[in-house]
Amino acid sequence: MSDLLENLTQSVDHRQPGSFPAGGTPDPILAELTRRPMVAVRCPPGAYPSGVLRSMLDSLLRHGKRVLVVAQRPEALWGIRDLLPDSVRPLCREASPRPVRGRSRAAIRQVRYVLSGSDAYQVGGARMRPAELGAWLRERAAEQAHVPDPVSGPAPLTIEEFGALLRLAARLSPADREAAMRPLPELSDLPDAATAAAERAALMAATERMSLLAAQGVDFASVRVEDRTGLSSVRADLQNVIALIEAGDGTWTQRLSRQLENPHRRARWSEHLTAVRAVLAEAAALEPEFRGHHVVVPESAGIDPDAMLARLAEIRERFTTDRGLNRMLQPVLHRIADESLIDGEPLRTPEDIDLAVVGVRRESIRRRLRDLWTAWIDRLWIPTPEQGWSDAEVWSADLLAEAERTHDFLGYRWPLLAERLAALLPGLPVEPEAPVLRRAGELLEAAAEVFEGNRVMARQRAVADRIAPWPGLTVAWQALSGWDDAIAEMRRLVLLQPEVMRYNALWDRLAAVAPEWSARIAAGGHPVLSGQECLDAWQWRRARTWLAERGLDDVWRDEADGGPQAWIMPVDRAITEFSGAGRFDVVIVAEATGAPMTALPVLSLADRVVALGDHTPASGVSLYDVVEQSGPGPIVLE
Repeated sequence: MSDLLENLTQSVDHRQPGSFPAGGTPDPILAELTRRPMVAVRCPPGAYPSGVLRSMLDSLLRHGKRVLVVAQRPEALWGIRDLLPDSVRPLCREASPRPVRGRSRAAIRQVRYVLSGSDAYQVGGARMRPAELGAWLRERAAEQAHVPDPVSGPAPLTIEEFGALLRLAARLSPADREAAMRPLPELSDLPDAATAAAERAALMAATERMSLLAAQGVDFASVRVEDRTGLSSVRADLQNVIALIEAGDGTWTQRLSRQLENPHRRARWSEHLTAVRAVLAEAAALEPEFRGHHVVVPESAGIDPDAMLARLAEIRERFTTDRGLNRMLQPVLHRIADESLIDGEPLRTPEDIDLAVVGVRRESIRRRLRDLWTAWIDRLWIPTPEQGWSDAEVWSADLLAEAERTHDFLGYRWPLLAERLAALLPGLPVEPEAPVLRRAGELLEAAAEVFEGNRVMARQRAVADRIAPWPGLTVAWQALSGWDDAIAEMRRLVLLQPEVMRYNALWDRLAAVAPEWSARIAAGGHPVLSGQECLDAWQWRRARTWLAERGLDDVWRDEADGGPQAWIMPVDRAITEFSGAGRFDVVIVAEATGAPMTALPVLSLADRVVALGDHTPASGVSLYDVVEQSGPGPIVLE
């Protein structure tokens, strides 16, 4: 301060010490401040020294001094800041409320309440007046001024949530956050590039083989209609037919097949089969009557079945009446009863006779079966069965089944199979011959590869359809160049989704009350703060908002902007705001002659005081009187 005043003193006009024109330079006033701490300046009646006040403020601010300009009446301070040059005007803070047209009485009372110093802000367990709160904000501005939004309520996030949000914001780039929340394809079963390339190569080779098979007579449209299951059924039938043909070479069934080509023989054979089935049905109906007994009726008796049944009836009547049989008197009946065996024992009871009757009927059936087959056995050269010709119903049933298999093949199975083969292999004449059918089987076995080709093509199309909404993936899939990298990137984004969802949930809650701060966090580059640091920053901004809501936002800026300041405010407010909150370099009191002694504490706020008064007499001792009496005399403005 002394350097500034000494420089200013060199230009002082000493022709009239203690006075200079009212619109002139303030240098004599500042020069006088170098000699004494308080200077009284008396202004002409009715003249307001706005030019002097503007020049003093301009000079002091340009030299880095802190200045407090006060007046008893707020109206005396209106417009002073507007007179300052643009270069220093931002350094001046005006806290003298001006009248607002239409302002309600309640609003005016609120302004007076704020200026009175009765309002206080709670920080922790301490209540702070606005000036104290401003000092508290300045002390923490460098570390805690991170929240640009005005906030008034409690923090929307906890310590853990703030810390998580800032960590996620640093780890997740804006591009990753956006990409991860877009719809992403299902990736779990997508093939890698090597697998897809191998499938495509195999598909091309299979397509070439299909072309060759088509040239050899395979109709792939019909193959696809049959599908894999139907084609397997045709191939199985072919194998059975080939086995049947090869097993029948030189057999009686093969000779039968040739004879059945003759319609007459075919009709006779059909009649034969009908008769054999009827007799076998009779034999089957007799089986339950044996009730598990072994019955033997000798054919050596030389008696036809009807006569044998009559003799058995006679024997049964004698057994029933307990007359028995005499070898001498009834030799034929006795021989029949003695040679017929039930479970190895001769006939002795009526029940034995009943079983013997069943045995005779069975022997009659066997004789009829042998008679039916005799001509065909000779005609077809049917060989003797391994068990011989004695058990006629057994070998007859075997021959019938073998003949029916041939008849079923020729009459039913082969025509159906031939029809299917004609559709599948239109270029191959199909005959019931083993070599021809074997070739057909080989072609169909090779044609089955079409189903694997269809499966591969379907999988390739499915992948293309699934990734169609993602052009980058589609291009990579078509050429397989960069496919693995593209899938890896998609999988990375999928893995990021839980973190991005957590980030978005926290960010949305913060954005609802602090949109600008959340936008800075979302843009990236925001410093990574701990959860506690975030809560401290919220508390700091909340305190500043409290000041701003009361029109006191500039209170904390005194040193926060890193430069000198000039404050313009009423005396009573200055005393309230700055008492105990630091000292100014100069206090300038305008209309000091109207300032009562209650304004005297304002003199303690600075090292130097300039009191601007006029010739209007005060009703009592004023602050101007105190300043004037402290020195040799006032500087009088003419």
